[in-house]
This record gives sequence, C-alpha cells and structure tokens, in this order.
Amino acid sequence: MVGLILSAASAWSDPYTFTSPLSWENTDDTFLSEKFPNTNYADADSLKSGGNAKRNRALIKYTTPIIPGGGTIASAILHIPIRDYKGSVLEKTRYAIHRMTGDWDADHATWTMADSAKAWTQNGGDYDTTTIATFVVDNSDTMAVVDLTSLVAGWVTSPSTNKGMMIRATSEPGVIVIDPDIFGRSNAVVVHKATVFESSDQTEQSAGAPYFVITIHPPEDVLPPVVSAIGEISPHLLPRGGPVSFDLLVRVSIRGPGYDTGFDRVTLPLSAGLENVTHVKSTFEGVDLNPVVSGSSTSLVLDLAPPIDSSGVLQISFTMEAPGADTAETFSVPPTLDDTNTLFGPMTPSPGDVDGSNNGNHMRVTVPGVLSTIAITPALDSIPADTTITFTATGYDNDSNEVPVNALWSATTLIGLMDPVSGFFDPIRVSEGYVTATDGAVAGSLYTHVIPGKPIGFAIAPPDTTVSMDETVDFVSIAIDGDFNWYRPKTTWSVMNPGLAAIDTSGLLTPAAPGSTFVIGSYDGWYDTSAVAITPGEIAAIDIDPASATITSLQQIQFQATARDAYGNEVADPGTYTWAGGALIGTIDPVTGLFDATTAGKDVIRVSYKKPNVITPEGEVALGATIVGLTDTITVIPGPAVSAAIAPSSTSLGIGGAVQFTYQAFDAEGNAAAETPSWTVTGDIGTISGAGLLTATSPGNGLAIVTVGSVSDTASVEVLDNEGLVIEAVLESRDRVTQGESGLPVGIALRNESGNGIASFSFDLTFEGPLGQPLNAEYVVDSILAPFDTLASGTA
Repeated sequence: MVGLILSAASAWSDPYTFTSPLSWENTDDTFLSEKFPNTNYADADSLKSGGNAKRNRALIKYTTPIIPGGGTIASAILHIPIRDYKGSVLEKTRYAIHRMTGDWDADHATWTMADSAKAWTQNGGDYDTTTIATFVVDNSDTMAVVDLTSLVAGWVTSPSTNKGMMIRATSEPGVIVIDPDIFGRSNAVVVHKATVFESSDQTEQSAGAPYFVITIHPPEDVLPPVVSAIGEISPHLLPRGGPVSFDLLVRVSIRGPGYDTGFDRVTLPLSAGLENVTHVKSTFEGVDLNPVVSGSSTSLVLDLAPPIDSSGVLQISFTMEAPGADTAETFSVPPTLDDTNTLFGPMTPSPGDVDGSNNGNHMRVTVPGVLSTIAITPALDSIPADTTITFTATGYDNDSNEVPVNALWSATTLIGLMDPVSGFFDPIRVSEGYVTATDGAVAGSLYTHVIPGKPIGFAIAPPDTTVSMDETVDFVSIAIDGDFNWYRPKTTWSVMNPGLAAIDTSGLLTPAAPGSTFVIGSYDGWYDTSAVAITPGEIAAIDIDPASATITSLQQIQFQATARDAYGNEVADPGTYTWAGGALIGTIDPVTGLFDATTAGKDVIRVSYKKPNVITPEGEVALGATIVGLTDTITVIPGPAVSAAIAPSSTSLGIGGAVQFTYQAFDAEGNAAAETPSWTVTGDIGTISGAGLLTATSPGNGLAIVTVGSVSDTASVEVLDNEGLVIEAVLESRDRVTQGESGLPVGIALRNESGNGIASFSFDLTFEGPLGQPLNAEYVVDSILAPFDTLASGTA
C-alpha cells in the first residue's frame, strides 16, 4: 500500500502539522518490460526500471489528494524503497520522473498496450518528455527520496491532469548519456543497470511500499491563538560582587491573526540577593518601546503601549549589583508576558537550567564560587590528522557552576602542535596523548586520539599475483593522509568476476575457478586494483581418454592422460606418466600409453603419476604421493578371419539323407573369429541351411562351402541313388505290448536291389495299435549288423 504522510515543522511561522495523516493511497502501479512486451506486472511485489539490454519503466498513479480547509501544498516528497540495484559497487544509474500524458490501466498495461483495448501511442508508455525530477541510485542505496512538489501541486490545482508518473532510467539501452554529476568527470557515461523498487503489492519487505510525505500551508483562520516566548539572559554567569549589565532576550512567536493575542505587560521577578536592579532600555525588533517602568522589591513591571501583537525579539537591558559571597548562588528571572485587555492569562516560560538545557531557556543567572576544576571541550573520540580544532576550557566551582578561567594550553608533543593561548590545536601524527589546560594550580586534561586524515593516496597489495586453486591470498591495503601518516584503512573489497573468486571483508581471497580477474579495494573515494591469475591446483586425479573402448585384435589405440586438481580443473601435463594394465588383452607402452590389442577378452588400463618428494621445514624428506587413474572396461574382440576349416572334409549319403557340417575360423592372432559364416552347396545335389545342415536331394557329386569373412573352405559330397534299397522284413519280438513298457527290440532287414553300393540311408518308423490308430513311441538305433559302406548290391 502506497500512502501519504502529512507533516510540517514545529516553528509557529512554518506550515502546520496535521496529527492524523490524510489517507492518500495509490490506486495503480506496475512496470512495463520491453523484454516481455505482452506481460502485465500489476500483481508483482516490485517495480523495475532501467535495464542492461532491454528497457523497463515503472508507472505509479495516486488519487489526487484533497487538502482540508482550503490549504495549499508546501512540499510533496516521494519516498521509494529500493530492494535491489543490479549494478556493481562502482556503478551508478540516474532515474527521471515524468508526467504521464494518457490514461492507463495497471491491471492490463504492457509495453505495447495502455489497457486491454488501447495501445500506447508509442511503445513503452505515453509520457511528457520534460523531466520533473531526477535521482541517482548506486549499490548502497535503500531509499530514493524525490521532491515532486510542483507535480503534486499541479494535480491539486487541476485534478484532470493527474495521469500518474513514470520512473525511467536516463541511460536506457540504445541511449548514451554523459552525466558528469554522477562521478565528477566530464566524460562519465551512465551505465545501463536496472533497479528493483518496492511496489504497493509487496507484503514481506521491511522497507514497505512507496509513500509521499506532504507538508501543507493551512488557512490562517484554522489556527488557535498562541503567544509563546523563549528567553535568554546574556551573560548568565555573573562576576562576584560589583555592578553588572545584562540583557534579557525574549523571542516571541504569535500565531493566529484576527484574535487579540498580543501582550502589553512584561513582569520581571526580583529574586532575593539581586540588588539595585535598574531598567536601562527595552526594544522590540530594534525599535525603542519606552515602557512605563514600575515595581517593588519583588518584581519589575514594564507596561507597553502600543502592545506587541507580532512575532519578534524583545530585548530588555538591566544593570544590577551581584552578591560578593565566595559560595555560588543562582537567581531565577523568568519574565511573564500578559495582555491586560483580554481573557487570556499571563504566559511564563519555564526558568530552565543554568546552562539552558531545559526547554532551550536561559532564565537564570548564577554567581559562581572559586575555580575548582577545568573541563576541556569538545571531548571527541578521535581527531583526524588533516583537521584543526580549537579547544575550549570551562572552569567550574565545587557546585559545578561555571567560573571564568584563564587557560594556558599544552599538548603531548607527539600528537600535534598547540597554541598555548588560544587552544588552537593542529594534529600531525597518528598517535594518542593529552591536551591540557592550566590556570594557576588547577589543570584539566583531555585524552586525545589522532587518527588518519583524508587519504591522498591508496594502494592494495600484492599488486599482481598468481594463485592456485589450492591456495588463498591475503590482500592488504595502505593509505597516506596529507600529514604523511601511513595507515591501514578499513577497505571495502570486491572481485571483478565473482564467479572466479570470493573475497571477504578482511581481504582474504578464495579461488573458485581458474581464470583471470581483478581484486578491487576501495576506501573513502579511492580505489586500487590487482590482477589475479588463478591456476589449477595440484594433481589430485587423472582421467584417461578413452575411458572405455572396444577394439579388434592387432588394432592399436593411443590412450591419453589428463591430470585434474581436486576441483576438477585440468592441470598442465607433468610429462611423467607411467602406463600399465591390459595384460589379459594386449600390451601397452609404459611411456607413451600406446596399446596393442592381441587377445580377445576384457581388462583395464592404469596410469600413474608420482608427485616429487619435498623437503619439510624440519629438513625431512616427504615422499610424494602417487596419483592413479583407471579406465573402465577395455574390450578386445577377434579380428577378421584369416583361416577356416570345414568338417567333415568329405562325405557321401543317399537321397533324402542329411549331414551336419561344422567349421572353425581364426584371426591372425589365433583368436576364434566372431564373424558369421555363410554356407553354400554346388553340384545341384541338395540344400544347406545357415547352420551348415546339408540335405541330399539329387544323386551326384558336389561341394559344401563355408565362407567366413574373406576366407572359405570346402568339403566334397557324394549323393547316391538309393532307389534299390527295400525293406525285407520288420522283426518284432512280441505282437502285443503294454502301455509304458520300454526296451522292446525291433529289427529291420534291408535288401539292396540297386546296382550301386550304399554308404548311408535314412528311415522312419511308425507304430500303430490293434485298430490301426497311431501310437506315440520313440526308438533308438542300437546297432547295424551290416555297415552301410559294405552293403553291396544284393546283400541284406
């Protein structure tokens, strides 16, 4: 919620203060984003203005304030809490306030649209290019305070002109602004940085929402009649004995014209002990009043004609004789101001303390005792070496009343030069000592700490440095003031690239990533930089490339080692790696990491680096650690086949017969080849499957061929005509068997009626039940009485 606070100073002639703030809340606020031109930010808890690459502009609108009683605007100050400035510690951005010239709806306004149906006449909002006011934001600001008296007064006079306001960076992207007032240089270019302000929708930020502080001039007839006075006696310390002249000054403030609020009588009390009080002269604002003086032993009365009815200074001059006792005495002399012609009673200011601390009045005079102590002022915690100061000595009696003192001044030699008469002190050296004021046997001393003055030079160290990721660097700073005091200032530290390193308030730099950056030290308007090169730390791990591989025998692979520090950063090659491992699958050159694959299988490669030995401060040898890196699995597969062998190398079979061929293939290292074989048959004698099973279909001679990669082998095949082979008889041991029986012998008698010898044949047996139904049965060829290769024509 953006609100209004009405206020005014307390002096009677100043604008009036309303104790109950008027309710003046903003009805609309949002910001426009060039980066997201169709997005509305009415519900955002912040307002953004400025930007590095794209423009942002904040819009705020308030209802026109109603000033009660016909008053007028004295001042209107806008307070805008700052949540975040996007610039660095050394950057600043200026913002301008502009009057909006067209209506807009915060719930729908975007970079291109003023409301849900109407576009801006120009993207980014319709505003008067005349700047109402500007303010500058830097990295340390938390609140922007802007005087918008003329803008708000215009709204009050003409409410129809209140279209709200825009907060716009004067250095928006695409506009180069030379602003010498920011950095004090004629060529200072304002940076394109964004500022995030609080909005009326924020609920969590302690800074609150933007608000106005409004001071108004109320109409004079609403003020109550008041007559007030603040008095001062000069001098208020009187010497002991003898006549003295003094003036009573009464600063009168009268408020409320139209009322009879003046006064025509001043009554001055006469305390016991004040002798021979005589009125000398009375003036008001330098004009002699010529009052009628009367009185008694207790008071002195001044009647004024005409009465005083305006504000000003009344001066009453007296002479009197003070008591001569050695002990201190104090006399109160507060005057009473009265208008004898009105119902308003007399007004008497408070007497106040002797030193005037009560209500700002000096309404007492004191006759002090003898000097007892001396106090030196000002009592400062420290004095900069490049300044000067005049000390004042004040004497006091035993009752703490002021006593005149004639001081002789001195100071500790090391801290500076002191004028012995005036108390003028010129500090020179940064050190500690005392300033002393002496009057006779009474002396007073003041501890004085001289601190460095404004710097005339500033530097940080080391000036340039290289640091590894395993190290830190302590940066220090030194400054010199105009008196050539060297000192260690309280420095603000930062890093140009926070992604590479961090630096704490003491100047300790901790690397975060290798690279080059700058450390910046700043103090009292001075700054210095130091280039920092951040290198990787010591070797803590070794990566191997490739981390895994699959290669064939006789193939070579070059392994590469990359050293890394504990943070994963690559470290320069130390050049002394030792390679090992992989013995199950090949050999590796221990120096170069070149690996020769020989044997199919799996293994890992190992690389190691031994850090150098170091000599400890105690003179002992500390052995350097060995850092080891391992690959994942390295797989060697067989290479191309260079030889193949088929089995059987020759065979014969009858038509319908089948033979299973097998093969063996090897690469150049004798590893079984992994390539898939292909099978073919020649001579039109049959077919052969992809698994090497040949089935005879026609009599004749041919070849079974297996091909593996680029090599092959053959087997000769003869297929015999087996049409003369007939079944002579099936010999059964029993004509009936029981279900589940096994081991029943069955004999088959064959007769070769062909004209050829038969080396092989095939047959099949089926079994039937008594009704001719098929039965499930298995059989095994147990023996052949006559071998096929001797089954000649005509035999059985």
